[in-house]
Amino acid sequence: MEGLPTKNNLRLRNIILSNSQLICPLCEFDLETEVHLFCWCKVTDSLWKRWWRTFQCPVVPPNSLGNLYLMKPV
Repeated sequence: MEGLPTKNNLRLRNIILSNSQLICPLCEFDLETEVHLFCWCKVTDSLWKRWWRTFQCPVVPPNSLGNLYLMKPV
């Protein structure tokens, strides 16, 4: 997942130089990383929950990207 152009990955590639630019633009709370976007961001969390309700999937939010990949339909 290190290929995703998150703000943290852009900083590692010297594309973003300022620490003030690294905050997640969705929740404006934490550093934008893959784990934050897919597991911890409150905005994407609400989107995940809406998706799970729409498709009647059990709501078991992942706590890591590894767990997200291991999730299997019930």
